[in-house]
Amino acid sequence: MTFTSHVRSVSLARRLVCRRLCRWGHGTDAIDVMALIASELATNAVQHAPGRYFHVRLLGDDGQIRIEVSDTLRAEPRRMDAGPDDERGRGLTLVAELADSFGSHPRDGIGKTVWAVVTVPRPPRGSTVASDTLAEALDESPAVTRPAAPARRW
Repeated sequence: MTFTSHVRSVSLARRLVCRRLCRWGHGTDAIDVMALIASELATNAVQHAPGRYFHVRLLGDDGQIRIEVSDTLRAEPRRMDAGPDDERGRGLTLVAELADSFGSHPRDGIGKTVWAVVTVPRPPRGSTVASDTLAEALDESPAVTRPAAPARRW
């Protein structure tokens, strides 16, 4: 999905990632981890990339979820060494701790894509939304089921 490079788009991107994972039948643990990763990567795109848009792509297959956030900044992301009183600089450290792997690669044209992969328990085939409370929070029906296709793209 494409978002305007505005601070409000970060919460929208996070919410849409949560909705998609909910529809795929993932539990709250996986959704919480991916929501935080989505927030951090989208925030970096908004704060550091000079452009009007950033893109988010979510893929799930064989017990792994991959999120990609693309922006117009060519510089590779770098982890900061934030002190206890610093208000910024912890985002990529959080991503590194939560993800099984993460990195970046140049985009066709301009910019880069930053990605993170998290291994999660595979939801049972035909499973429904993991939590009625989560479904209500995401404005979803608790009867939403996961797509049958083994590889999913958003």
